[in-house]
Amino acid sequence: MTKKIIWVGMALVSVVGVVVTAKFFWPQEEDIVIIDQREVLDFPIIDTHAHLYWNSQDQDGYRSAYEKAREMTEAQGAVFTILTPHPFAEFMRGAYDFEMLEEVGENEFGFCGGGGSLNVMIDATDPEEVNQEILDRFAQRAHEIAQSGALAFGEMSALHLSLGDTHIFSVTNPDHSLFLLLSDIAAEEGIPIDIHMEAVDEDQPTPDALLEASLKNPSSLEENISAFERLLDHNKEANIIWAHAGWDHTGDRTVDLMARFFADHPNLFMSLKIAEDSLASMQPLDEEGILKEEWKTLFTNYADRFVIGSDQFFGSKQTQDKWSSLVALLEQLPQDVAKKIAYQNALVLFSLDESVVDE
Repeated sequence: MTKKIIWVGMALVSVVGVVVTAKFFWPQEEDIVIIDQREVLDFPIIDTHAHLYWNSQDQDGYRSAYEKAREMTEAQGAVFTILTPHPFAEFMRGAYDFEMLEEVGENEFGFCGGGGSLNVMIDATDPEEVNQEILDRFAQRAHEIAQSGALAFGEMSALHLSLGDTHIFSVTNPDHSLFLLLSDIAAEEGIPIDIHMEAVDEDQPTPDALLEASLKNPSSLEENISAFERLLDHNKEANIIWAHAGWDHTGDRTVDLMARFFADHPNLFMSLKIAEDSLASMQPLDEEGILKEEWKTLFTNYADRFVIGSDQFFGSKQTQDKWSSLVALLEQLPQDVAKKIAYQNALVLFSLDESVVDE
């Protein structure tokens, strides 16, 4: 596979309440309808995947983004949120990593590391050109991240599709030798890998909607399921979180595929994201906000394998409501299943102290 990285900026999708509209523009803060999950559910939620976002030209942007994260998570009722760097690629401006997040790694926040360093190294390194010096440098950085108190390696990326002219496209092999090395280090250090990868079950033309959304998407997509399975099988002591279940742009991340993956790979977990910049047919909720039966069966059969990962962006004019639909989903599950997905699995997967939740 030829590595491709294209970057201009970032684009987001407006979300208002539970009903969302797929338009690429910067949503204003007044557009956001905040749902306090404590008014709906009688158990807590841990959000395992969220981001800070600020203009890299703004010296105070990081601090204002952090304050917005505190404000929003308190309003939403999240008891603990894990902030992760974006899956930065080579040549991307404004890249940051765990050092920028360390100071929030207390109380109601934890942090991940690697999106601004390890992911960049993987994107920048041709799989055929990996040598011992690169392996050693990568391993040194990975151990540094783990020993910093990071709760996971993330956000990593194997296939990131562009959803707008200012949105990134990047692709690399899920079984890249640096990903395999990272799985060994994840097993050794006892923290999971959080990876973003659109599913492509066979070589295929890129869907027209993606070509229309961004000129940066290629004309065709290469199959990546088998390579992802090789990553999962490489070290079965390494827990791998496949981010963004319920958010799909190829139509290939089906319930059947996810069920097979869970059955075949006991070290696989998934984080849930619901946003309307996704194929409606691939989302857990129908147009009326009702949980689809096939998804309910998946959640029930694999209740120990899901966590919440909203993928919210906290920052000036960036914050979207990706929360309400997750709360609505949990409300429609049997309570024992909902509790596992909402917080119990996260406590185990991220080795969190039970003091972070207060039922």
